[in-house]
Amino acid sequence: MKKKSYKAFTLVEMLIVMGILVILIVVGVAAGRFSIDKSNEIAHKNGATQLYQAAQSFYTDNGVFPDGSQPDGTPISIEQMTAEGGSLKNYLDLGLFNGGSEATYYYSTNTSKQAVLICVTLGGIDDELQKGIICVGNGFGDPTMGEGFGTITKEKYLPVEDPASYELIKKAKTRSNWDGRTWTPIKEEPTYDPCAPCDPTKNTNCIDGRPSYCDTDDGTDKTLEPIVKDIPSPVIPGSPDDPCSPSCVSDKDTECLDVNSPACM
Repeated sequence: MKKKSYKAFTLVEMLIVMGILVILIVVGVAAGRFSIDKSNEIAHKNGATQLYQAAQSFYTDNGVFPDGSQPDGTPISIEQMTAEGGSLKNYLDLGLFNGGSEATYYYSTNTSKQAVLICVTLGGIDDELQKGIICVGNGFGDPTMGEGFGTITKEKYLPVEDPASYELIKKAKTRSNWDGRTWTPIKEEPTYDPCAPCDPTKNTNCIDGRPSYCDTDDGTDKTLEPIVKDIPSPVIPGSPDDPCSPSCVSDKDTECLDVNSPACM
């Protein structure tokens, strides 16, 4: 009688096949991620270049690059420049701007408005993914560039390799956020208001009462500092540190007080 024989992969062969599959998956994911990052970088650089070309066209007609601030120093955002009536609006192709995926764009000119740098984050708004910042323009290495951009000497800055220049660009005031389709408002950090009420349970330096200058008509006297105090540590009810706990037992202590503090009523 003829015996049946079965052919199959051995355990070793299965492990080898699985190892090859894992390697292929890892290589595929890495290659895909690299392609996505490269595509985003190209799109963002094209966006910055589009703005730079519009600024160059403005320069041809006016002899200077668009100013990044008002006479009083208030920053003029790229969103304002590309909006209807803005300095760059009529110089964009069909009046439209395409900034790629989410990013923050920065703008700086030198003191004579003869040089400009336009930078963009590669890792989303405020470069939250830490992919770096890329710049285009003709102001590289110009010591008269505004907001410290005179130290910008190359096209790309990474947070690990050039932390000082990287952070300097991110702190620029003339900037706008792009959400992938349009400009979005920038969420500014709240400024300290000494006259605003605060919650002592969340802020240990909460104002103890309103400073006197907060009650003036114009509130312009800022020479006085608000009074601050640290919130004391919580007291466990009934503990010796609790000012409202009974301090004595009347039938055992002849000098026991028969009243409580008004604050404890």
